[in-house]
Amino acid sequence: EDDGSTALSPGITMQRLNGRVDIPDNFSIELEGEIAFGASSAAFIKLKIVGVGDQIYCDKLIWLIETASKIRAKRVVLPLLESSSIHNQIDRNKFVECCSVLEDPLKEFDVQLSLETDLSPDLQLQLIDTIDQTKINIAYDIGNSAALGFDSNYELVTFGDHVSHVHIKDCLVAGKTVPLGMGDADFKSVFNFLHRVSYRGSFTLQ
Repeated sequence: EDDGSTALSPGITMQRLNGRVDIPDNFSIELEGEIAFGASSAAFIKLKIVGVGDQIYCDKLIWLIETASKIRAKRVVLPLLESSSIHNQIDRNKFVECCSVLEDPLKEFDVQLSLETDLSPDLQLQLIDTIDQTKINIAYDIGNSAALGFDSNYELVTFGDHVSHVHIKDCLVAGKTVPLGMGDADFKSVFNFLHRVSYRGSFTLQ
């Protein structure tokens, strides 16, 4: 589905797309993207896994990676949150196995896969280290970190250069999303850290 496009300047158009892929037997994906066409085109796709059953459908993720490449998106953000969280070792093993299948497509289509999880910092780093692929990194959500009560400084030091994408959002501890500055997110510490390490990844303002 195409929600229309907006001319940002001569030769550059921002187009917002959204859609849903439904797969029989308990799996569906919601997809949204923004594509800027022009001399310095850039794009991203964000996926939301609504439900995952016993089987991880890696072939559909491969299709989405290929689709991202076709619209010149360089990054796919994959939230592993709520009903799609990695709850136990079985979930972790399945996901790591799926990522091994994604390695070649990510390289072939030159797309980064940024994982947004609700794991503790140490467990998230362990997951990334186990996957051990340069094309699979961390999407750091400032608001979700606050909501989960994590220490942003500890998280960012732990993750190091594995962070490739940052969501700018504010939340209350153990609460919901609120307007920027009204929650418990420590924006000053986060941006000071990103500045110190010369962060060159992407941002999304949510």
